[in-house]
Amino acid sequence: MEDIEAQILEKELKLARLEKEILEKEIKLLKLKTKTKPATVEEETSTKPQEKVLTTEELFKKPPQMQLKMKEIIQEQEEKKREFYAIFNTENRGIYSNQDEFKIKAAKSPATISKTYSSKEEAEKAMKEYLGPKTPKNHFRSALMVEHTSETISSMKVLGKIKEQKPIIIMRRDPLKITYDQFVLTTNELRSANAEYVEKNFIFPTFISMGDGVRATIFEGANPVKVYDLFCKGLIDCIYPGTNLEEIKYFPDNLKRAVNKFITNVKCKEAGIYLKFWSTIIDWNNDEVLLPYHLIKIGVKAELRNFTEPSPLNPIDPEEIMIERVNGYFCIRNQLRFIITKGSIRINYCTPNVLVYSLFNNKISKRDTKTLKNWSSLIETNNAWLSNKTREYIAEAIKEEKDKEEEKAAKAKERIAAKQKKKGETTSTSSDQ
Repeated sequence: MEDIEAQILEKELKLARLEKEILEKEIKLLKLKTKTKPATVEEETSTKPQEKVLTTEELFKKPPQMQLKMKEIIQEQEEKKREFYAIFNTENRGIYSNQDEFKIKAAKSPATISKTYSSKEEAEKAMKEYLGPKTPKNHFRSALMVEHTSETISSMKVLGKIKEQKPIIIMRRDPLKITYDQFVLTTNELRSANAEYVEKNFIFPTFISMGDGVRATIFEGANPVKVYDLFCKGLIDCIYPGTNLEEIKYFPDNLKRAVNKFITNVKCKEAGIYLKFWSTIIDWNNDEVLLPYHLIKIGVKAELRNFTEPSPLNPIDPEEIMIERVNGYFCIRNQLRFIITKGSIRINYCTPNVLVYSLFNNKISKRDTKTLKNWSSLIETNNAWLSNKTREYIAEAIKEEKDKEEEKAAKAKERIAAKQKKKGETTSTSSDQ
């Protein structure tokens, strides 16, 4: 903070010196104007009032127009040279003109997303775009509408920059127009699925490990439009695609390239692959659609387990939807914590909403470690793009989880203390004897 104050003081001193120089020149100019000239008859008889000449004291009290004009020019030039810094999230969200102050604010959270702009107007426009509703033109928050690379997410750190890229429409129907009723309809279709539904659609309903939710296990031959619709709603458990990957036809192009690259590297085209999902479900913040988060593992397909005939379930209770959404968040968080402890993984594809990884023979690279930690920090800090209501539920669940951990730790501490006390009493009795 002392460095910031010193810089501000130095700039103020420079401005004061410039103002002083301008005033001195103004005084000289006024003195030249006030030199006496021989008066003509016309001047003597003129009824026009003589222009008042300012004294030096008056001059300092009221700055002349020229001085004000020069000051405006200097400020305008400084404004053009100055860079503006935008922090888009966290409690320090805002636009900053002072770099040092910006660095201090940005460093307070590892999940800070920021960018530098050459003008205040650009920064304000970007902030408005970022805080506004999602649209295909909004490159900040249309995570599934915009192609990214692993470099993009790795640069989303303190003082990192968000790379601006042109949006790419990747499906025939706009996922940002999915309504709550459409989501409920798809969910209930899965819950009521029977043997006939499975044979017709090549989609099997699977119970997820947390809660009472149902997700889709997708096999070769499934309709790619239907698969992508389930992807956009966060309702996929696993995909076993065919060799031509037709089932994931409408997924992001870079994701499909990453899958093809994995198949080439591992040489498993004949054996086939699987895509295992841990996902949140689609969310809404008022009228804004918030697309789900996906953590996906690519692996070589082993022998498939036998699937029994599905037992249809009752339609979903609206109150259960929030529970499922929170459970999806914790599924991603828990799996991330697990894979971070693994030393041998590779990040195959990454966007702000999607992370794809696979097991790897060698140690994880520094670049992939950085990408994984940055993506994980968005989840761990509850900083993902979720509705306000969902955030509140997650915060409450995290608090309950911490309270249970503290209670468990306290009980363990009490047990250890009791054992030590009992051991001490036994030792004391033995010594007395």
